[in-house]
Formats: sequence, C-alpha cells, structure tokens
Amino acid sequence: MRAGRGAAGPLAEAVTERSRGSWHLHADETTWRVFAPRDGDGPAKWWLWVFIGPDTVVFVMDPSRSGAVLARHAGIDEQTGQLADGEDGGPRRLVISSDFYAVYQAAGNKTDGLVNLFCWAQYAEPGIMRTCLVEAVALPLCG
Repeated sequence: MRAGRGAAGPLAEAVTERSRGSWHLHADETTWRVFAPRDGDGPAKWWLWVFIGPDTVVFVMDPSRSGAVLARHAGIDEQTGQLADGEDGGPRRLVISSDFYAVYQAAGNKTDGLVNLFCWAQYAEPGIMRTCLVEAVALPLCG
C-alpha cells in the first residue's frame, strides 16, 4: 500500500500503522473500476478494501482480492500464516468483523490468535448492503 503523498503522507502512514496494531478490525472489500485500459480491453477492475479499527479507518486500493491484502494490513506473515508478535513481544490477538468471504474464513481457520466475527445479516439477506457493528464481548449485531 502507498500512503498519501505530500503533506498528508506522514499522517496517512501513522494512521495505517495504528490500524495495523488494532486488536479489532472491521474489514470489507468491493470492486472498484479503474479507468485505465488493461491490455486494451477496457477499464481494469481493482478492489477497494476498508479496515476500520477502534479509532482509525484505512482504505487500500489493490488489483487483488486475495488474502495477501488482508495479510499485509493485519500483520499476518504470508509464509507462516501467523500473526506478527504484539508490541510487548508476546503473541498478538486480533478480532476481524467481516462478511463470509473465503479470505476472512481462511485467515480465521489457520491463524492462531485471530477470531472471526461474521455479519449474519449479509448471509441472510444477500444483495443488501449492510454495515456490521459488533461489540467484541457480545454476539454480532448487524444492521
């Protein structure tokens, strides 16, 4: 990810680093058409990812919808599939609130210390855009 350029660059980098260290992230991704031809066949389809922490919001534009984007932002080592150590050197814990997209499920299944909180409203009512608001100590409340 490239942080903003110019005067806002250092601030964008600081917000991104704070988000990466969060214990709880809401995560989602959606298609984003980039109006630059790709091999002459029209607009390219990229992905706009959002990671919302307790006091941060980070948007990431990436040509991929793969788990590598989540791994880079959440601090999951792509080789081991495990979370990077916490600031205190001990094991890090992370809660991810998301829809049922396979990338989030796979991360929760293979990454020690990562807990998934899924938004059931998206599963129960496909096609309806909803925002999940989840309290970490309660059952997911979506809507």
